[in-house]
Amino acid sequence: MDHMDSGQRPTQKKSIVLVVSPLNALIRDQVTKLKQSGLKACILKGDRVEGDEEERKQEQEGLAFSAIENPREFQLIFAHPEALVGNKNVIKLLKTTEFKNRIKVIVVDEAHLVVDWKNFRPSYGKLATIGSILPQVPLLGLTATATKKTRTDIIESLGMVNPVEILGNPDRPNISFSSSSRPDRGEDKLNEILVPLVESLKKERTKFPFTVVFGTLETISSCYNFFSQAMGKEQYEPIDALPKAENRLFTQFHAQYPPQEKERIIDGLILGKSKLRIVFATVAFGVGLDLKDIRQIIHIGLPSTMEEYFQEAGRAGRDGLPPTAHIYYNSYDTSKARKHFVFSNEGLCAIKEV
Repeated sequence: MDHMDSGQRPTQKKSIVLVVSPLNALIRDQVTKLKQSGLKACILKGDRVEGDEEERKQEQEGLAFSAIENPREFQLIFAHPEALVGNKNVIKLLKTTEFKNRIKVIVVDEAHLVVDWKNFRPSYGKLATIGSILPQVPLLGLTATATKKTRTDIIESLGMVNPVEILGNPDRPNISFSSSSRPDRGEDKLNEILVPLVESLKKERTKFPFTVVFGTLETISSCYNFFSQAMGKEQYEPIDALPKAENRLFTQFHAQYPPQEKERIIDGLILGKSKLRIVFATVAFGVGLDLKDIRQIIHIGLPSTMEEYFQEAGRAGRDGLPPTAHIYYNSYDTSKARKHFVFSNEGLCAIKEV
């Protein structure tokens, strides 16, 4: 932003970066950090803006401005694709001379989702519309993991013409990767994974290394219920604390979880105020969230693609310290994932005959 605004006269309105982002949790994380850096950032939700607490108070009193009427206060505007594509008020805003002059770049964060989520969230497949409205504005797609085919699909979907591709090595040498088999039947099939975690959490409490356990919704629900029963009153910190969610040492995180609870979880982790030591999560927790001190990633079952695995395992050790990433699998997991895994990862790994 400093570079973009350099050379502007005091009377000129500041430049704007428009960021397309997939999840509320990710947007809140980024907006919080930007505000801490002194940048003015907001969230465009359809035809209104969500800013800071004062702005929310003003909104309740009918005093808050609408992004449609007054976008000039902000340097970065975050939005879901649904808030941009097909929203007549937003399209009208983007076509104004002021916006055309002030928007200096459109950023599509987690750009692989324009391919992966185009059926789940159709607006992702229509983001090229924004580029056609603002053809003079550079378009930047960002993703940590994408095969050659995925990169080609992203370029086509976003309507990019001869884009410059900047590639980096996804290797994370500080992460120790490992795997082991797990039982594929029986009511206690998760016990050998969960019992050691419960025992360690009881002993170490808030000193337990922060851990994320990924799995299907059914799996993480089973894990959460097992922990609740096994830990009893010890699931709260301190042990004699009120039995409230904010005092629990573990939680679950998935698309069906109440939005206010997900926001509370993310806010607590970002601000360093959370007592959580273990999160049982689906892929919804993995996308884009930047927490520095995750020490352990556990997968119960196999991710759908290698890209998904790199995204989730890559949550660990962002502070440069050594973390671990372990996969527990059984014959059902490998059978279910085998076909999709092979075809979806062409171009990510080179296969050579020996």
